[in-house]
Amino acid sequence: MKKIKFYNIIFYIILVILIFLFIKNKIPRYISDSKLKDSPEINFSFEDIKGVVYDSEEYKDKNVLLVFWASWRAPCKMEAPIINSIYKDYKDQITVVSINSLEKRDVVIKAINELNITYPVVLDEKGKISSKFEVNSLPTIYFIKNNKVAKVSRGFSIFLKSEVKKIYGLK
Repeated sequence: MKKIKFYNIIFYIILVILIFLFIKNKIPRYISDSKLKDSPEINFSFEDIKGVVYDSEEYKDKNVLLVFWASWRAPCKMEAPIINSIYKDYKDQITVVSINSLEKRDVVIKAINELNITYPVVLDEKGKISSKFEVNSLPTIYFIKNNKVAKVSRGFSIFLKSEVKKIYGLK
């Protein structure tokens, strides 16, 4: 009897590990760099909640970090202080623009205050911007360099700041 229980436990542990590995490989954290190599230039134009317009034409030769988020997502809340730090430390070298997906203005303003967000926030109440950028999970971050996508990150990363430094060649 003990032998059967032991084998059942081992079987379920192996099954859980295999399912985890299968799911992990099916849901990529980053879009493959080879797909990005020949990506077309990024075109965007949006206005933040303060009325500042961000247009890709103005940022052709600059580094842009597009951060897609929502106030109800815990990973987005955890990432806000990291993005604040990136914005504070590198705002002369990187343009940080966050796009809030599918939330009303009053909800977003409350979240900005609660999370002490200092970087620009664009409202995407109808999801048009998120759809254009094929955002299917939050947070999603587009690393744009010279008006082309250098990398896309999906999900929370505690190493975001070091990724930013590496991709944009910052110290």
